This record gives sequence, C-alpha cells and structure tokens, in this order.
Amino acid sequence: MGLYTSFTYCFLSVNTIKLFLMMRTLYFKVPRKMRLFVVLLIMMFLAYFVGRFLLAQTKTVPGDFMQARQDASLIAQNIVGMSKESAKRIGDISALNNERKYPEALELVKQEIERNRQIRDKAIALSGYLQTMTVNVSGIEPRVSAETALEAVSTEVTLIGHLLTYNDYLNQLLVAIKGQIMGDGDVSAETISDLVKKINDESIVVNVMNDKFNEQMTKFDRGF
Repeated sequence: MGLYTSFTYCFLSVNTIKLFLMMRTLYFKVPRKMRLFVVLLIMMFLAYFVGRFLLAQTKTVPGDFMQARQDASLIAQNIVGMSKESAKRIGDISALNNERKYPEALELVKQEIERNRQIRDKAIALSGYLQTMTVNVSGIEPRVSAETALEAVSTEVTLIGHLLTYNDYLNQLLVAIKGQIMGDGDVSAETISDLVKKINDESIVVNVMNDKFNEQMTKFDRGF
C-alpha cells in the first residue's frame, strides 16, 4: 500500500509539474489582457488539486458504532420475526377457541405471553445498542455520513416506541383471550376485535420502520 501511495503521489507530482510548466508557457505567450484569465485558470487548478488530493475528507467509523449497528440490526430482525410468529399464533389460538379446544388454546396463550415478554426484553436490549450508536456518531467522518447514521438511529428509536405499544396491546389481547376461554363474562368480542386491529396497525408500522432503518444504513454504507 505504501509503495502504491508513493507511486501515485510521484505520478501526480510529475504531471502537476508538466501542467504547471504548460500554464507558465501559456501565460507568457498570451497578450497581457488575457494573462488574468491564465492566472485564474492556474488558481482554479491549484484549488482543485488541494481539495482533491491534499484536503480529501477522511472516512472514519468508530468500531463501537459498527459493532452496535450490527447487533442492533440482528436483534431488530429477530424482533420482527418473533412479532410475525406471534401474529400467526393469535390466529391459531382463535381457531382453537372456536373449536372449543380450550386446553390447547390456553397452552398457546401461555407460550405467547412468554414470547411477548422476550420481545419486550429484546426491545430494551435494542435501545442499549442504539444508545451506543448515538454516543459514537460524533466520531463518524464525513459529517454527511454521521447525519445519515443519526437519522437511522432516530428511525429505530421510533420503531422501539411502536414495538412497546404493540407489546402492550398484545399482552392485553392474550389476557382477554385467556379470560374469554376461562369464561370471563366481562371480555367482549368487540374488545378482542379492537385489540387485534391495534396490534395489526402497530405491526405494520414496526415493519415499515425496520425497512426504513435498513435503507438508511445502506445509504450510510455507500458513503464508505
């Protein structure tokens, strides 16, 4: 890498000298009135050279940010997958309830209550990874990439908010279904239907936010 870099700068230096000599020759050949144009041309070239090769932006991403980003992506995908599985199980529970297979339905309810607890725990863990990402955003260069990273973190924070709301609705639904199976007269079909709708709405938002986060991180990666 060092040899390649040395060769590159040597190549640039030789060509820079050649171009400078050409401009110098041009300067003395053109009429006096045109020399200002040549000077401006030389200044433009120098500005380009300095900006392109000497002041090129460094590209830096803290290791802690990258590790937290990887962990956050994995756990978010896990949460989304578990949420989809829960939605499927709710349908199974409803079917078993309609078939009066109450013991089987209750067993699934217990499993989903536990799964719901795990989803909540994972959401809390996800917030920890996002905190690490946020703390390390200041160490990202160039700044436009840092801004993209911050937008992605903001998206995932929004996802967590909707996920916790989803989690709460799902828990209410499971408790309501359990009460219905156990013969609790206070649980109405309308209550269950309303909770199912709210859960579906939150699930859609969670998936949209997760897709948006992945798109933003893809944009972030393109900066490097």
